Amino acid sequence: MLVLRALLGLILAMFLPGYTFMRLLYPRKGELGGELDTIYHIVLGIVMSVIFVVFVGFIILWYSSAERPLYNAQNMAIALSALTIAFFIAGWYRGAYPWLGVIHPALERYPPLVLPGRGKIKDQKVLKRINRTANRLAKVRREIDTLEVFVRLGGSIAEKYKGRLEALKKELKELEKKLEEELEAVELL
Repeated sequence: MLVLRALLGLILAMFLPGYTFMRLLYPRKGELGGELDTIYHIVLGIVMSVIFVVFVGFIILWYSSAERPLYNAQNMAIALSALTIAFFIAGWYRGAYPWLGVIHPALERYPPLVLPGRGKIKDQKVLKRINRTANRLAKVRREIDTLEVFVRLGGSIAEKYKGRLEALKKELKELEKKLEEELEAVELL
């Protein structure tokens, strides 16, 4: 039990406040560094958690006195939990956790999409539609890249995948056109 308590305390003190803060600041995937986005969120989250622990500790000590000692593990845990929950809720509102839609469709939110020279898209229904099309487009592109490797290898394996590759290239063009039409038709706020 003591090991579990220490592990949960370590996660609360050294990871969660900073990670949720970084998700609040950078809700979109790839905003921090493309492929290394998750690693950057984790590392910067740990650094920010250390900063928040020190900051919260100073605040608790500031309001402590000899007659009323407030600086203890329980108060630190409560303050860091409140901070983490606040950052999580604000991050959800900014669209950092679209996977919450699995729990309930009303929880699914996406970050606003900025179109250069046109403004921001904030309507969640439009963002949901655009994100689904963009995710399917990315999935098709990855599958095309994989199949092109098999086709380049030649032999019987190439013949097996040529038909699928052509169908995917056709689907890719249709998805690109659909995404372009969705972006053209959107009303900007």
